[in-house]
Amino acid sequence: MKVVDVVQGFLGSGKTTLINHLLQEVFTLEKTLVLQTEWGEAAINDYGHRVILRNWDWEKGFTLLEMRKLLQLPGVERIIIELNGMAPADELLSTLGIMGSRGEIKLGNCIAVFHGPTWEVMGKPLEEIFQQMVLSSQGFWIREGTPELHRWIQSFQPKACLTTGGNWQLWYTQIDRAKRQNLTINLVKLSLMVLGMYLFYWFIIKKLT
Repeated sequence: MKVVDVVQGFLGSGKTTLINHLLQEVFTLEKTLVLQTEWGEAAINDYGHRVILRNWDWEKGFTLLEMRKLLQLPGVERIIIELNGMAPADELLSTLGIMGSRGEIKLGNCIAVFHGPTWEVMGKPLEEIFQQMVLSSQGFWIREGTPELHRWIQSFQPKACLTTGGNWQLWYTQIDRAKRQNLTINLVKLSLMVLGMYLFYWFIIKKLT
């Protein structure tokens, strides 16, 4: 089943550079589709037949119908969606969630790229957009970031997997592990909630009989 990862960030933040790192060091044996929604100075390297590039105008949105057309490519094992920071990440993730629930894809990781100087200039005017990027991501690559930026991200995502670069394989593995742990914790919480409701109704019924 195809695994879909999302890499999001503003123009010039380093998304394409990160995708190249992932293709070179993490997804080395997988046939990959890269779906780009913007075009900056950097470009995806030539990986031959192993990597296929497709383009999509994010202003058209990410409807279920369109995403099915774009992502259903035979032989592809992994899909990386490069998402502009201004694009509606919530719509994309909702669509991917529907496709995942129907067994069409497997949701991978959502990663955000932060460029420190850009955040310092645009952080306040676009605070809501930056917050949405943080809340919808599990992993973060921070370029030229200050300790303040690190603290700000961790104030929303205390268990976020942050990196300033280096061992990309280890970092991606840490993101995967943290995501599985969070899923396990959420399942335990849900189970306890269901058990609590069951015991509550059992107690009420016993009282009435």
